[in-house]
Amino acid sequence: MRQWMAALCASLTIAGHAMAHSRDGTWTIVDADCSYKVLLHEQSTEMRRRGVPVETIAIRAGTGTHLYLERTVQRSRIVEDLVAGVWVRADRQGLQVLGRVVLPRARDPKTGRPHRLLIAGQIYENPGRWQQLRLAETPLALQLSARVLRAQTSLAIDLRGAYLDSLVLNVFGGPGITRTWIDQVELEGRIDAVVAEDHVAPDERTDPNAGPPVAPPRLR
Repeated sequence: MRQWMAALCASLTIAGHAMAHSRDGTWTIVDADCSYKVLLHEQSTEMRRRGVPVETIAIRAGTGTHLYLERTVQRSRIVEDLVAGVWVRADRQGLQVLGRVVLPRARDPKTGRPHRLLIAGQIYENPGRWQQLRLAETPLALQLSARVLRAQTSLAIDLRGAYLDSLVLNVFGGPGITRTWIDQVELEGRIDAVVAEDHVAPDERTDPNAGPPVAPPRLR
């Protein structure tokens, strides 16, 4: 159930590039298809993986499939070497990392702003243990998600210049309470995306007309 895009995780070969680490910032709830209540959201030393506090969130959720947390990252071009990762520990399995990708050359005809897609990465499988969830083979993941957008819009979708601008973590572990601890975010093999102001995606947290990004396809 909810084994989204598991094939993308089969190969995680990473080129030897310098790795950028990020510990600043907070994960923010941006979208959900379930009712939910945040019971706890704070920095905590409980369950820490290293010698620094981790972000802790406990959520009671109803029936659904996703509850997305988002955190912005350095804008990075979608290239073969790009791998993004986040260290996660939870008391339930099924959580998943995704990436929000902006398509500066593909405009939404309703808003005139760039289209946004979610591309899917690894799924959390080890309750009670730290696991690095990686988003790899990003060009392939982008191609798969672009098929969904093309089917929805019947438009030609230009993927040139696509860039990653945030990581998304689906912390829906099923109905009931899910506790999640989130540590280090890592970007490897990244190349800066130079983006004109009118090619920057809208922020669904502050722009009421933005709407959610297009979700990745489900594998059956």
